[in-house]
Amino acid sequence: MKTLLLTLILLVSCGLNAQLSCKKLKGKGGDSTVCFHKNGKVSSIDFETVEHDRYFEFRAYDVNGNEVLKANHGYLHGGASLDVAYYENGAIRTARKTFQPDGGIQHYDATSFFNEDGTFNHEEDNSWDKQLIIYNPPIYDFPEPKKAVVEQKSDTVYVFVKNASSRKLEVLVIKQKGSEVSEKVVVKPRTEQAIGYFISQGKNEKVEDLWDVFLIPSKKTHNIKRISVPELSSKKKQVIVFME
Repeated sequence: MKTLLLTLILLVSCGLNAQLSCKKLKGKGGDSTVCFHKNGKVSSIDFETVEHDRYFEFRAYDVNGNEVLKANHGYLHGGASLDVAYYENGAIRTARKTFQPDGGIQHYDATSFFNEDGTFNHEEDNSWDKQLIIYNPPIYDFPEPKKAVVEQKSDTVYVFVKNASSRKLEVLVIKQKGSEVSEKVVVKPRTEQAIGYFISQGKNEKVEDLWDVFLIPSKKTHNIKRISVPELSSKKKQVIVFME
């Protein structure tokens, strides 16, 4: 069901953008689709949320890497849709965001417009009782319905390895730099696997600065490289990506 929903979103969003350069990363934690500007920088990323089934996050960036849009789509106490179009150079052109809560008469419907370099231009709000044009709003964060509060340790950061290659990989993990204590993790092709967690001290720590994570080389993995995809990580999750 999740794969079908993601496919439909991408068909709607990218159907008229044949020149758009995108890569799809698969993993146990969810599939991710990353699209790029012509200069090679990330234009947008669409990925499945870990916390909620059938619910996705979408982020878009201008040609300089600045975040210009953050939105959700899928189903969570109501239906949220996101219809995205792109320029030929890979920059986001428009993003229409709608939301209809369960059992409610409210209907949210707003469209953001962007310049050819991906920077924000203006937003038109056509919600149930509004018809507004906003020319300088903050970065949009799609409204989520209220849900039950669940206590979580906000200082716990979970670490995953995403194997985006077609080969099985063996990874050596040392969770304390300079330590002799290590563990070997086998990650199947095109999967994502949790390898542990660390406790944040509120300093925006990166797993690369705390742990040593090495690809154990073999004759079949000499073309595998570790790449940086910071868009896949969040305050509670950091992802290490290997791909061909």
